[in-house]
Amino acid sequence: MPAISSQTPSIFLWIHGDTSWTYYEAVPQDANVELLVDYAYADKESPGKLLEIYSSSPYRQPDPSIYTEGNYKTTDYIFNPGYTQIPFSCYDKGLYYLMCTLNDQYGNVIQSSNIVTINVV
Repeated sequence: MPAISSQTPSIFLWIHGDTSWTYYEAVPQDANVELLVDYAYADKESPGKLLEIYSSSPYRQPDPSIYTEGNYKTTDYIFNPGYTQIPFSCYDKGLYYLMCTLNDQYGNVIQSSNIVTINVV
């Protein structure tokens, strides 16, 4: 994982890949993936969310029993200082984009420090 130069509490999201932690992983359908949330330089727990966006195609729509809000869903968490591991199940083929929030603030998506992509094939 990259070194963090700031002492301000930050949140980073990773996927446990075959050989290391990564921002992208291709997996088979029904695979279980381990996500790692790095809540760096924090001195107390904070509420957060995992936002899951499923990229559907015109030929395949997301399962309404899983994606009750359409093509996305959110899950509430309490992130402790340091690392939090989150299991993630890849139910359907397609692209999943995952992001974390901390105190209702999204991480810096532009720098890709807080967005990961899972391609379920």
